[in-house]
Amino acid sequence: MADHNIESVNIHAAWLHRIRGLGLKTILRLYHGLFYEDSAVLKASFPVPASLLDELEGSGFAAALYALPPYQVYLLAEKALPGDGGKTAQSIIHARSRTAEEIGAGLAGAGIGFVSLEDGLYPSRLRNIPDPPYGIYYKGCLPADSLPVTAVIGTRNADAYGKDPDIPADIQYNSKSTGGGCNKGHMLGSAERTVSTATNRQVFYYTNIAPQLSANFNTGGGRWNVLEDFVDTQVCADTLYEVLGCHFEKYTDAYGVTQNPSTISFGGRNDVHMPTMFYYVLLRTKSGNSGKYVANCSSSELKCVAFVRAHANVRQAVTATELMSVSDLEKITGVTYFPNVPNAPKDTFKAGDWGL
Repeated sequence: MADHNIESVNIHAAWLHRIRGLGLKTILRLYHGLFYEDSAVLKASFPVPASLLDELEGSGFAAALYALPPYQVYLLAEKALPGDGGKTAQSIIHARSRTAEEIGAGLAGAGIGFVSLEDGLYPSRLRNIPDPPYGIYYKGCLPADSLPVTAVIGTRNADAYGKDPDIPADIQYNSKSTGGGCNKGHMLGSAERTVSTATNRQVFYYTNIAPQLSANFNTGGGRWNVLEDFVDTQVCADTLYEVLGCHFEKYTDAYGVTQNPSTISFGGRNDVHMPTMFYYVLLRTKSGNSGKYVANCSSSELKCVAFVRAHANVRQAVTATELMSVSDLEKITGVTYFPNVPNAPKDTFKAGDWGL
């Protein structure tokens, strides 16, 4: 394989490593699809071939994937991941809303190093285990292979649930325990705050957690999760501004689904009000690449809308039915959204502006 700038390799690899749902085997299947002309597809259950790991080193695969035009990303994903390619392609394209250079600068600013299987400095003893991680973050220097090391084994999705230090403790949850048929629903998702460990820890504060029904709401393909996935597709080169919130009075949404107020045991308390409705309020430029701050845009350059769903175990695809003007949501919640953007078109919206 050709030589590549190692710093560039790891910056792009760090970008690839952040994409949800892309483990080593998926990455290798995409690599195989990109660099091999034949149509043979590696199966999800295949043992990780040492030969492919050797090829990955120095290949510049992450940078090549990063540079592919969107239509080629779709073609590659469909070739390498039959049946799952479309969703994977969307995740890859969406991940470009944050450049590899920005990710690299964020890591460098936090004093965090990153090394991937594409880099010859990746620890050889780790490379030789079954199903090694595609990349690892580290502080300081990587140990020489000749030195004895100790492995600390834990979850790959560690969390830091705890009380928000900026909010009075007595009005927060007392523990990360669940109840009432609900799990811990992040208002702002963990995957949206990964520039540093300290930043990611904030999304696990109890102030960012709401009880969300676990059966068909906050679960794969659930009512809330499909909306989260849709919102991810709206991220742009300018900034997508998101406000997430909930409501506690009886609510019937535009689909005719009703939820009544109730009190449950959750978070180590028995006085928790379960939300009856959750919503997203979104604001961004129409073009998505104006290079302008929204406060300096005219109303015709902006679009904003509210997505509103009753909190119920009823699966629902995202459609124009649930859209609401921001001003109408303000009448329900009593909250003023985007007060510093005087030209935000809060009284109107067009479903087509959001691809619906």
